[in-house]
Amino acid sequence: MKVGITEELPIYKFYLSMSYLLHIGHTQDNLPSELIKDLYSIVDNYYLESLSILRSSKKISSRITVEIDSKLKESREMLENHKRLRDETQDPDELEWADVIQSRHVSEREFKFKQIELEGEMNSLASIVMFLSLLESTLFSLTKKLIETEPSLPEMQNVMNRSDNGIVKYLKYFERYIKKQEEHFIVGTKKYEFIRFWLNVRNNIVHSNNVVKQEILNNANRLKIDLSINRYSNKFRFKDVDVMLIANLCGEILNDCIEKGLYKYFGLKEE
Repeated sequence: MKVGITEELPIYKFYLSMSYLLHIGHTQDNLPSELIKDLYSIVDNYYLESLSILRSSKKISSRITVEIDSKLKESREMLENHKRLRDETQDPDELEWADVIQSRHVSEREFKFKQIELEGEMNSLASIVMFLSLLESTLFSLTKKLIETEPSLPEMQNVMNRSDNGIVKYLKYFERYIKKQEEHFIVGTKKYEFIRFWLNVRNNIVHSNNVVKQEILNNANRLKIDLSINRYSNKFRFKDVDVMLIANLCGEILNDCIEKGLYKYFGLKEE
């Protein structure tokens, strides 16, 4: 993949931004190179794990597509064979039995397709939860390492609102204490609204078994996010396109924390 293309992808750009910070940390004596190296290791781990999630999601999606195409081909051949046998007989009992066989085959085929499609949806659902959890643990590790190393940074529990949890808490900490400026770079932006939305989706998956909730539907409409619903189970349906959307969103947010947060903290200009 060409570097020019890679730089445009949110799932890669944060890694390039952190690599640049690592390079500058090794070339400028006034920067804490060991601390930056530790921060780089945290981001590098996110990079590797995020790519693993994407590769796994893509492989399963591709396998399911191939499996469905194969099943459809088998089904067409079987139905054509039934039609040929039906056309060759005039016996009423054999005709009736051929209709029963065909109807049974169609029902079994649809049941198998539902199973295969559900496998893909469950994989996408799990990937969404893993991506958001990975971003949360990465932001936690970054702030923890900075607080442990830099005496000037306050302890998180002493300055953050108790109502803020997880990703939201770490993003607000980055803005207030690591960026060292008053204006927001994430809170209040469209990205912030999107990540809050997907965090609600994750909580609904984990705590409510992914059952459809009107609040999530209303927010999806407001943000123009297309959510599919399984009307039979009354649960949300997710596909690999949703996984890629979240991968890009998490990558963009992590890159903002690096370029607008860490760069500012260490006195660098944004790339």
